[in-house]
Amino acid sequence: MSDVRFENIQVEDSNDRLVDLVVFVSQYSVDRSLGSREQYRFDKRWDGVLVLGPEQRAEHASSRGHIRAIVFKDIRVVAGPRPHSILYGWDAEHAVENITFDGLWIHGKKISSAERGKFALENTRNVMFK
Repeated sequence: MSDVRFENIQVEDSNDRLVDLVVFVSQYSVDRSLGSREQYRFDKRWDGVLVLGPEQRAEHASSRGHIRAIVFKDIRVVAGPRPHSILYGWDAEHAVENITFDGLWIHGKKISSAERGKFALENTRNVMFK
């Protein structure tokens, strides 16, 4: 996924996650291993993600895609529980990158960093808050 823009959105009931940009192997992936049908909650964040060891992760890397050049502009969370967000790339070559949050407001406070916005980042590059 690349070159997507989300703009002028008001969230009136943020129940769980606000932003969820992830690259992984799930029970629905075309390259899922037949022996890896066990489901688990990866870090209690996602359903249906498959359990893979380091060798399996390397084997599946060539089928992973990219998430890049996504802009979130003028996004306001006005009610509901305070959400968290996840940006998770598969590895350094299949990272989540060049993501911009320009005018992200949660419960009346402008979010200026991943920490302030409760963002979990792994295998990411160039995530900006303006």
